[in-house]
Amino acid sequence: MPMKPKKRTYNTRRIRLGASYSVQEVSKLFGVHKNAVLKWVKDGLSPIDKHRPYLLYGRDLAAYLNTKQGNRKHKCKPDEFFCFKCRVPRRPWGNLVDIVIRNEIRLNLSALCGACGTVMNRAGAARKLSEYQKIFTAQSKRDERITACPSPSVTCDIGKDAARDELHP
Repeated sequence: MPMKPKKRTYNTRRIRLGASYSVQEVSKLFGVHKNAVLKWVKDGLSPIDKHRPYLLYGRDLAAYLNTKQGNRKHKCKPDEFFCFKCRVPRRPWGNLVDIVIRNEIRLNLSALCGACGTVMNRAGAARKLSEYQKIFTAQSKRDERITACPSPSVTCDIGKDAARDELHP
């Protein structure tokens, strides 16, 4: 049976806290290779004893995975965006933000990272528009998509390309 692709988060509610698990049982429970579970043991998951085959308490396994998964989370403050290049919450460059109003309920905020210049995005509530304008120097735009246009025009250059290729082989 092929293994599932590597996951970054695991549902710790599947673990019975009062039970003990072997490495193979944990690997089957989460669909990971047994070497991944052995790596968890190396990284700090404590087995019941130091003898092989390792047995793991369900309570220790759940606590280890919850800690490991919780360390990756970064809570953004109201004046911050998460920069995927820097991998940390950052303030926008010059406190400048573009606001695109999607509908009467939702809006999108976009800005440049103050450290690396990468575009950062964040969703927000339209009812909080005045709060965003107090926090940031904001430029508000309507959502301009081709589908929002009453009569979208589609430009097709296929015929022009074929005629040009005939003239210039």
